[in-house]
Amino acid sequence: MRDRKSYPCIRDSGTSNGRGFAQTILRCYQHRSFIMHPLRFFGLVIIVLLMTALTPFSPMGTPSVRIVHATTRTVSLVGYYSTGWNNTPANPTITIMEGDALVITTSSGYTFQHHFFVDIDGLGMTPNCSVDKCASIIPPTATDTLTGFTMGTYTYYCEYHSAMKGTFIVQPPPPPGLQHNL
Repeated sequence: MRDRKSYPCIRDSGTSNGRGFAQTILRCYQHRSFIMHPLRFFGLVIIVLLMTALTPFSPMGTPSVRIVHATTRTVSLVGYYSTGWNNTPANPTITIMEGDALVITTSSGYTFQHHFFVDIDGLGMTPNCSVDKCASIIPPTATDTLTGFTMGTYTYYCEYHSAMKGTFIVQPPPPPGLQHNL
């Protein structure tokens, strides 16, 4: 067993009534808490720093979560085989943001059949609907939701009529915290 002198808090106080021993123990406890208090504080600081560094919104180490500002754009087009979509103005430019859904209502101004599609693969008037964004074949009228557009400028067509084509623009998404209105 170790000598009492090797434990600075446990030593004889020189009194015989036992109070000196209790006061020594009390001083020892206070001394211990005085030393432990800064250690607890630094431990807490380290935990807070680690939690901050590991959150998804932290500028440190881990990538931030990208906030998506997708919305739905609604467009109506009436097809005229000789003059284009919507007649006046013919073949309007359609602009959406990346991540937006396009709800498109197409109808025929005559009784001719039309097939609206956005040419994603760049092959022109022949749609490949596994790559291109294709709407339903009309008449009479159809409403379709087209999604999955990536940033860029494309051409939209009617598969059957060469006068029915226009520009389709997909803009980059707005910075986080901003809303867009097209």
